[in-house]
Amino acid sequence: MLKHIRRLERKLGRPIEMLLRFTVFAILASYYLLLLLTLRIDEVGADIPQQLKKNKQYFVVSTWHGRLLMIGLVARRRIGGRLLAFNSPHLDGRLLAWIHGLLAIKTVYGAPNKNPERGMVNLLKHHKKHPSHLLITPDGPRGPRQKVKRGVIAFAKLSGTPIIPVGFAPYSGLMLKSWDRFILPLPFTKLVTIWGEPMLLDKNASKEKEEQVRLELEAQMNALMAQADQRANRVSPTSAD
Repeated sequence: MLKHIRRLERKLGRPIEMLLRFTVFAILASYYLLLLLTLRIDEVGADIPQQLKKNKQYFVVSTWHGRLLMIGLVARRRIGGRLLAFNSPHLDGRLLAWIHGLLAIKTVYGAPNKNPERGMVNLLKHHKKHPSHLLITPDGPRGPRQKVKRGVIAFAKLSGTPIIPVGFAPYSGLMLKSWDRFILPLPFTKLVTIWGEPMLLDKNASKEKEEQVRLELEAQMNALMAQADQRANRVSPTSAD
């Protein structure tokens, strides 16, 4: 009997695993679409991305990994146009890419913890060929939490693209006990969105200037998240929690 099951699995491509993946995707897709239809946005600084868009300037939208579920929803509503997400090739990154596909958000995969240079080259090539607004979580995919890695700074420098930090916080949502304190907003809630000032790095910037901008971006992102959490009456995590 076991021999026949294994033979069937080889023939059908491990149907049990495929069924589980399909089930997870169906649940996540239904949840995501429900959020898209029911979330109300309490927005501060919406004129910032709008002004850049009016000037036909592409930009990077940067938020923490724990809030990445909200970035696609808000970007599609507020920014529109060509949107590109930079994700890990791990299963969670691919699941998010499938979900983002529902909003016509394309994905470029990288491997920040193993080969950041390769991931950045792929991203730059895609951006040069198909200029897009980039959605990125600079502390992903495995942390440390709320610490900006150098990838987003390198991309901004080489592409001449400004970075806009943004803070998200739902009034009602579940915070998971994961490394990134991932938040799942509840449907029909209100989502606080606070846009920060654009940060632009010159292509000839020194290593010292790059580090300065990296630290400034990190500080801004933490401040914006704290402001959003306070507005939504939530306790804001820190990188040390």
